[in-house]
Amino acid sequence: KPQIAAAQAELAAAEAALERAKVDLARTRLSAPYDGRARELQVDVGQFMNIGTTAARIYATDVLEVRLPVAPDDVPFLELPEQFTMDSLVSSDIATMPKVTLETQLGPERQTWNAYLARVESAFDEASRQLYVIAEIPDPYRLREEGDLPLRVGQFATADIQGRVMEDVFVVPRRALRDNAEVLVVNAEGVIERRPVRVVWNSETVAVIDQGLKAGDIVSLTRIDVVT
Repeated sequence: KPQIAAAQAELAAAEAALERAKVDLARTRLSAPYDGRARELQVDVGQFMNIGTTAARIYATDVLEVRLPVAPDDVPFLELPEQFTMDSLVSSDIATMPKVTLETQLGPERQTWNAYLARVESAFDEASRQLYVIAEIPDPYRLREEGDLPLRVGQFATADIQGRVMEDVFVVPRRALRDNAEVLVVNAEGVIERRPVRVVWNSETVAVIDQGLKAGDIVSLTRIDVVT
């Protein structure tokens, strides 16, 4: 009789544990705090999970962030959103933020995505000595036209960032510069003279000058090694 009583007690305890497990299972919900997609699954069907077990890694799909490096020389020519925080962003702020165009290459097709410059990181990267800015793409998984593919996490893209508008400047071919500090100007008497200038920005093809030239100046584009 004692053994039978012990077995019955164990059976009753097991039935109670089963009922409790059924209640726990009914109350169990696996949900994300936001709409998103799974990037990495860390559990499988039939696996036992304890409290605190990591089930998956997900990312939000309402906004996609792209981290873009900016060279130090280009920082002064960008309207960086230093005064904004994510909590203070409203639609009127987004409308005035610098526009960013992202391009991706998938096979023979190139696709473009419109984004905006949302914020800037607080420090330069110690390894690359570049400043990283964050561009955001609203609703990146919305198909704009038939055949468009979404911009996916981990995909490479090139970016064009809208910069400052420079006024009262002159744009000359890069080859017109001498030692990046002067140009050759033909004066009213038809004589070539060396004119010191200040270059505020340049690329491989053009240079932007804000001091040293005035409207009507004739700049020589011919490369002359010795000027007399």
